[in-house]
Amino acid sequence: MTRITGTTRIAAALLIGSSVLVLSFARPAAAQIVPPERNGIDFSVAALSGAPVWSLGFSHVFTPALDIAAFYSYQSVGGTTAGLLDVGVRYHFPVIPPGADVWLSGGLANASSFSGFGSATGFSVGAGASLRLTPALAGYASGSLIALSGTSNAVIDGGLMLQLAPRVSGQLGYVTFAGNGGPYLGINLSLP
Repeated sequence: MTRITGTTRIAAALLIGSSVLVLSFARPAAAQIVPPERNGIDFSVAALSGAPVWSLGFSHVFTPALDIAAFYSYQSVGGTTAGLLDVGVRYHFPVIPPGADVWLSGGLANASSFSGFGSATGFSVGAGASLRLTPALAGYASGSLIALSGTSNAVIDGGLMLQLAPRVSGQLGYVTFAGNGGPYLGINLSLP
């Protein structure tokens, strides 16, 4: 049986402590593309359940590794109109490869029905990554869990983002929510 000595415990504690400090204060990679862009606005239209879903997202860089992010989605299917609002933060891990980004997110979510059925409030947690494939093209994937009033649904999103102009990118992706999936088109505007 292997015996753990006091020196081994101290070395392990120093390694864990220094790793936490590095992750807390390190800057993420400089060349990042994240939907929506860090410090940007995006607008997209998806086709879920045979009806369009309109989404508007916003992200603002608060610190080098932390964004404040929000999005609102609106859908009208079969006479029921509803909206989903999600507001929270996104932490970007320091990443070695240039053009790569890995993040965790968390926040508050609210779903409201405009047909008189009320609303539900809960939370969301998620993770994602993006990778620059060429100077103008990036791929991304993310997953989120949205928990509202005792029920939870996963949102899985993946796609490509193509830079069309210095501050404008087009987006083509596929999103699934609560068992429904569909393609979407979007546009991202990077803020100064």
